[in-house]
Amino acid sequence: MPAGKWRGNTRLPCGRDHRELQVKGSKVMIKYKRAGIAVIFFAVFPLLFSAPLFARYGDISKRLPSISRYTETSNSAIAVDVNNDGYIDIFIANKGLNRLLINNSLKELKDNTNLLPKIEDDSYGLAAGDVNGDGYKDIFVANKGENRLLINNQGKGFIDGTSAWLPPHSGFTTSGSFGDIDGDGYLDLVFSDSTSADSVRVLINDSNKKFIDKTAEWLPAYNAAFPQKVFLCDFNNDERPDLLVINSLYQQNRLFINDGTKFNDETPSRLPAREGCSNSAALGDVDGDGDIDILILNEGFEKDKNGQLTSEVQRNRLLINDGSGFFTDETSARLPKDSDFSFDAVFADLDGDSHPEIVVANGLRVIIDEIKKQFPNNYSQVLARFGLTANSGDVVGQKNSVYINDGNGYFKPAPSDFLEKDRNDFSRCVIAGDFYKTKGNEFFVVNSWGQKNRLYAYFPGPSVATKPKIKKQKHKNKSASNKTSSAMSDTTLSQAVTGARIQRSNEVSRAAGGMYSKTGPFEFDITPKGVKVDRDVESEINASDFADVIIQLKEPTGIAISSLNEPEHERKTEEWKKKVKGIQKDLLLQLNNIHKDKFEFLTGNPDKQPPDFKKNIADYDFIVKYIYDLTPHLAGKLTRSGFNKLKNDPNVKMIEKDRKVYASLDYSVPLINGDDVQALYVNGIELDGNGETICVIDTGVDYSHPSLGNCSLANLPDPSGEPYSLSTPHPYSNNYDNTWTITRPGWSSIAVHFSRLETEKGWDYVYILDANDTQLKLFSGHYTPRWSVSVPGDTIKIRLKTDVSVTDYGFDIDKIADSSIYDTPLWNCPKVIDGMDFVNSDDDPMDDNGHGTHVAGIAASMDLTYRGIAPGARIVAMKALDANGSGYFSDINASIQQCISWKDKYNISVITMSLGDGGEYNNPATQCDPYTPANQIKIARDNYGIITTVASGNDHYLNGINRPACASSATSVGSVYSKNWGGVGWSVCSDTATWADKISCFTNRDEILDLLAPGALITSSVLNDGFGQKGGTSMATPHVAGVTALMQQYSKKRNGAALTPDQIESTMKATGNPVTDNAGNVTPKATTGLTFPRIDAYAALDAIAPISTIPALICGSEILIDDSKVGRSGTAAWDSLTHTLSGNVTITNLDSVTFFSTKAVIYWLSDSNVSVIDPNGTYPSLTVNGNTYTNKPHYLYGNLNLSSNPNNSITKSWKFYDPFSLPFGFAAGTVAKYCN
Repeated sequence: MPAGKWRGNTRLPCGRDHRELQVKGSKVMIKYKRAGIAVIFFAVFPLLFSAPLFARYGDISKRLPSISRYTETSNSAIAVDVNNDGYIDIFIANKGLNRLLINNSLKELKDNTNLLPKIEDDSYGLAAGDVNGDGYKDIFVANKGENRLLINNQGKGFIDGTSAWLPPHSGFTTSGSFGDIDGDGYLDLVFSDSTSADSVRVLINDSNKKFIDKTAEWLPAYNAAFPQKVFLCDFNNDERPDLLVINSLYQQNRLFINDGTKFNDETPSRLPAREGCSNSAALGDVDGDGDIDILILNEGFEKDKNGQLTSEVQRNRLLINDGSGFFTDETSARLPKDSDFSFDAVFADLDGDSHPEIVVANGLRVIIDEIKKQFPNNYSQVLARFGLTANSGDVVGQKNSVYINDGNGYFKPAPSDFLEKDRNDFSRCVIAGDFYKTKGNEFFVVNSWGQKNRLYAYFPGPSVATKPKIKKQKHKNKSASNKTSSAMSDTTLSQAVTGARIQRSNEVSRAAGGMYSKTGPFEFDITPKGVKVDRDVESEINASDFADVIIQLKEPTGIAISSLNEPEHERKTEEWKKKVKGIQKDLLLQLNNIHKDKFEFLTGNPDKQPPDFKKNIADYDFIVKYIYDLTPHLAGKLTRSGFNKLKNDPNVKMIEKDRKVYASLDYSVPLINGDDVQALYVNGIELDGNGETICVIDTGVDYSHPSLGNCSLANLPDPSGEPYSLSTPHPYSNNYDNTWTITRPGWSSIAVHFSRLETEKGWDYVYILDANDTQLKLFSGHYTPRWSVSVPGDTIKIRLKTDVSVTDYGFDIDKIADSSIYDTPLWNCPKVIDGMDFVNSDDDPMDDNGHGTHVAGIAASMDLTYRGIAPGARIVAMKALDANGSGYFSDINASIQQCISWKDKYNISVITMSLGDGGEYNNPATQCDPYTPANQIKIARDNYGIITTVASGNDHYLNGINRPACASSATSVGSVYSKNWGGVGWSVCSDTATWADKISCFTNRDEILDLLAPGALITSSVLNDGFGQKGGTSMATPHVAGVTALMQQYSKKRNGAALTPDQIESTMKATGNPVTDNAGNVTPKATTGLTFPRIDAYAALDAIAPISTIPALICGSEILIDDSKVGRSGTAAWDSLTHTLSGNVTITNLDSVTFFSTKAVIYWLSDSNVSVIDPNGTYPSLTVNGNTYTNKPHYLYGNLNLSSNPNNSITKSWKFYDPFSLPFGFAAGTVAKYCN
């Protein structure tokens, strides 16, 4: 057989591209033999589960390379493995530069457009096939102008082979399709052309050398005004590829039957007569009889019997094959009626029953003037078909459609929220496939008219009506020290997150000699060595050779982590950490492991890879994502080889899948008496949570929002410094320990700039030390270029200390500066003072979803109208959920431990998490506590005094709550209405009537639910500096966090001591307003009859210390104290390096009076570019507009804690930042009330 001919493993599906190749599932094949060569055409019907399940698809476009999400004019796409690595890649046809997304071994789509010739075309269609027999797929690009054939250079890139392979042609080609037309074993090509008399061209492959135009020999005279798509497929089961032509402009689609020597037009006898305005077709066996059926995608309007256009929008048509290539139009019986403008579709099994569903790409484009011209007499009727009038604006975009197969080829529309965040895009193409080798297929939707392409991922889970429930189990009553809690997924007004837990029948254990168990949130096997193995881990490894996991090791013996009040708590905690680290290291030494940061660097930059590093995921046992320091756990990607080692390791306790979690005020503050609390003062200090910090684990926080600090990272000064060169060895060695000292006589402080800083995260460290070897900062991991923290004085020391295994780059220092540099991008932010982004692995927790910003605003907004519960509290933001509101437990674990590590630095008293996994659990001991992140929540509570509030979830469960809220150490929170909102409908239920303190129908509840708080409908901060309403247990949870901050501040002021988490929770429960869950007006009707406490902030504080005993103060009016004006010109306090001007305000006459509500103010600035900053980072930064404030009250800047001293005075230092170094002036002072 000559090279390149059909082989047994070379299968070409029906269609214009290879989209069927990437779809997961079983295959129905139609075989034929030609010249002794087996040729296989097949349709694909994915098999995901053994029983039908409700599925939901979320928009995960953020996982695409950022450049491919930009607004490009895309027309088509093809899914094809271009480098033969077993992972499906995506080629996108654009108007301009086409793009190639390569799917690496981590199943990440990376933009590798550099592998394509740098040619800008106007491309409309694609086809893939191995035209030269080298085993790699080549690409035909259909262009407006010259078509192109890109020859695959064995997966290393593409070469433009147009001139060598294709006959000259210049027209408007919209599609192409490969197939062995003449049966000689070589791939031939057909393509459509709307500009020539021969509207479809047939090119025959001359023995893998070039294509020869044989249209005249193969195709009878045929001229269509605008052919859209061509498909080669064996429709009549004679083992030869036939030709289907899809025509536009109201012309009949055509079917040409291949007799071995030519195509014969047998349209009249085989296709139903119908003149349409068709755009494309989808091919597949919809009724399960083994034959290829056809779905025709139409656009435009019907014609009447006289050929005149009517106002009736054309339906898509479903043509059923009788097995011999004769088709019957069964649209009315099998397909829901539609009025869409459809451009493309794909068949794929979406609900797990092995029958193909339909995904339709729609692209409605209604230009009012064009409709008026086309239908001058009845344009109003036409526009009404689209819900428009003559006064409506033009429309570009339409939601896509999904139709569910009943198993016999009859379709019904999918639920309205099947495609999450489905937008009114102008979609031209859709491809479906198992790009990430997960349990389900993904969709890639190609959008035009400057709209972003989008990727949708499979989120499994039963429907609301059929979600499986864990049978309710009795358990011991909770006490303050041993209680149960709830977890959350978030319901907003538009939608709720569906459950992600799937129950299966009790299977025989797959771990040889092991046993089966199902007592927790998932099924697991117990190996002979006693290791609990999550069955989903084993399934994923069997399917794709690796799985994302959390590994629990057995705890160290002879030592326990120290409790908060235990003597020598800090020393014992450090000993515990050392033991944990030793256990983790012992395990990693048995595995061939590499850290995620380094592996991504290696796979992403092949030209920079050291030759001794391995490059494939299969070369490693484990790719480390996190090494936790408080629990003997690790997270990362576990390969098949690593799994085989760990499942029999006696030191391993559990191998758990790293599962996903989802993000689950004007009226709410008065309901819980928060406004009464905020009117209280103790010793002249307002009760607003000042001094307390709330750690928000969510989608991040928009720290630039006016209600949350109005901070902008772009305004942070970056000193230029002076050049300085210092580097470690590259790479550094094992057991390396060296310290470098830099001294600059006369400098007041010194900082170094790392142009590159990369160490093995969690094992090798860079320390910043002062002259006395005091540690001021520690680095471990990979960082972007950054300044170190400033070290006071003229000397800084930098130490690198490494361990016994695995090395990395080290660091390069390129400059030093005499300046005050802070060690976080948020050093100058008044409200959101620090944070981490565990989604993007950096220290900028900016919100890209909006959920976390809404949560933070409820807890601590400073806005005067939509004020948070504790407006004086500060926020530390942990971004653990992505732009779609979803994340992984491994990132939640890391976030909790980061909150714990910053507890003393920022006085963190509460962690709040408005998220959950969608499951229903009611037995903490068996279903929640053994699994992450329950152990981290317990350590935060018992060992660090941090209470964790978690949303119970929004699934309308009555016998359980989500994880992690169900953990014994978590404080779970459900939702009540903040007032009478009338009837309110949600995704999972409806409240036909509402009132204050009515439990929101969506709230998950059970006996283990701890508290209720207002959660519907709550107005709080949203992205783009605005405010908006949301509803959900997500909104209730930060109310409890805010009240916690108020309680801690009050207890410290009144009693001189902080409260323990047990005291906080028990006080809220004891003083809360009892709410019984027996109200009606719920659809579906369901209540528990249980009573839960709804928090009452005022009552909680009164229980700590009677509010009536707060000493009364008699105060005068607010006055300006010691007003002074300072000019910049000639001052010695100007620092040209940092562009800052320093000044002081002194307050005198402090004897015999108490200053009450004392505020520092800036009430005039001459330059709008000048910012006010505080040298201690304690008070808000402020930028004013340069106007004179003579007609306004003094501009509030921040509260001062003043007290008498021997000199009867106090001095407040100021700094002003001016990026342009221009002269300016300001007026500063202090206002206060005299109180006796």
